[in-house]
Amino acid sequence: MVGVMLTYILVIHLKDYTTSLSLPQLVQSPEVPWKFMTKRLIAMEGQSVTYVVDSKNSDKSETVVVPKGHVWIEGENIYESNDSRKFGAVPYGLLQGRVFWRIWPPKDFGSLAQNKGKDSIS
Repeated sequence: MVGVMLTYILVIHLKDYTTSLSLPQLVQSPEVPWKFMTKRLIAMEGQSVTYVVDSKNSDKSETVVVPKGHVWIEGENIYESNDSRKFGAVPYGLLQGRVFWRIWPPKDFGSLAQNKGKDSIS
């Protein structure tokens, strides 16, 4: 039997995400609707984002403008993250709330807003 490591988080459900840029968000997957992900909110509608298209094989970058009603999300792992770099901007409706506190496992207990770079949650 393979062990499973669970992470428990606290989420604030927000109606206005404009103050949450760069903070971790709980996002419903646009590819697998019953799956939820924790990603950083990088850009809002109308903003430009430049990202590396294939970080494993080249330095080629692309710039996109986030369409109306959408946001751009990115994970911490540039090489493996399943995020807007893979599937594009996601609709606002998939944002579930801002992740602000990790409560399990105990060794990682604390605020995610203060620990940028140490907040990847699987």
